[in-house]
Amino acid sequence: MSVDQSGLVPAEVLQQGASLAFDLVDSDGQLLHKTGTKLDDQLLTELQDRHIRAVPVSVVETASVLAGYYPESTVKKTQLSFQKARTSLLRLLASLHENDETKLDPVSASIGEFIVQAKADIAASLAAISLNSARPSPKVLENVATHSANMALLSVAMSVFQKDEPIVSYHIGLAALLHDSSLLVNCDWFGTAPNARDETARKKYRRHPIDSADLFNGVVGIANPVLAFIMEVHEQADGTGYPRGRALANVRPGSEILNVADAYLTLTNPVQGRGMVPPDALGYLCFHTVKGKFSRETLHLLTKCLSMYPIGSAVELDDRSTAVVVRVNSESPLKPIVRLLHPGHLEINLGESNRFISGPYLSGDSRTERLSKSRMNEVLWKTDR
Repeated sequence: MSVDQSGLVPAEVLQQGASLAFDLVDSDGQLLHKTGTKLDDQLLTELQDRHIRAVPVSVVETASVLAGYYPESTVKKTQLSFQKARTSLLRLLASLHENDETKLDPVSASIGEFIVQAKADIAASLAAISLNSARPSPKVLENVATHSANMALLSVAMSVFQKDEPIVSYHIGLAALLHDSSLLVNCDWFGTAPNARDETARKKYRRHPIDSADLFNGVVGIANPVLAFIMEVHEQADGTGYPRGRALANVRPGSEILNVADAYLTLTNPVQGRGMVPPDALGYLCFHTVKGKFSRETLHLLTKCLSMYPIGSAVELDDRSTAVVVRVNSESPLKPIVRLLHPGHLEINLGESNRFISGPYLSGDSRTERLSKSRMNEVLWKTDR
């Protein structure tokens, strides 16, 4: 099992078996114990006698703790459904490109499985999104397919959470999976450096929802609501989206779920470049929702599903210990259920505790970064830049 670099753990919750991540020295700089020293009864007593309040110990990787929280069979089922969705999408597009018999059944089946899994355990489904994005591919098109599958999973979870009819959840999930199909078929946009894209290229790119819907127009098994959803993923609540500039009142109910889910995943797990830490992304989306860019009800739905510190997020608690969010408290989005990352993985329901989250925890990897206040007013979720 891999480990992260280190985490400060309060001395009172240390358990035997953990290892020091750095040399432990006293106030005069004298070495007390070397890196890698195992904690035993004698050392724990020494820490207490020396009034040492927190110790840097090796902590288990966030993904390992997150995956280990849920039943292994549940995690495997969701991961298999995700892989099926991703693979069947690419095969479906290959069959369209080659004028072969369109194979929609595997795609449909994967969305059906997402619905079943979300009804059984929404938290586990949402955790899978974090696990799916932990290791991005160096190939852009594989990341586009991953984004589509994650968006299908998140959109289905949101739809199930608000108790939509199963057919509505299915249509929303299928539209999420298929919405970027034209980009997967024609990848010119990703082959051009951002600073080399002119307005002609951007106008062409803004047509991709229409082009994606056209790919499936007339395909048996693709209902008209799915085509409408595909065309409205990028429409904003205030009418500043594309391709048709339709405001919230003029789009199909359900399109706003796709719009918010796409924006959140684009911020946290972009197809290219580094993403922002999930809590910052949600705070940013709240800011722009107040400005009218997103549906208030749908953003509230997202936070009730994920919490303001989304499932899978690494966080730092008030005592500087580190943890991963494993479940939400739907009525208290700032107080989710967490598991500590150090050995023992103590579970804390922050809604029933005087403990609190002090902020996101950056583990030292280069995949995510904090959002600076100076960028709050920028439109960062749009990909037509």
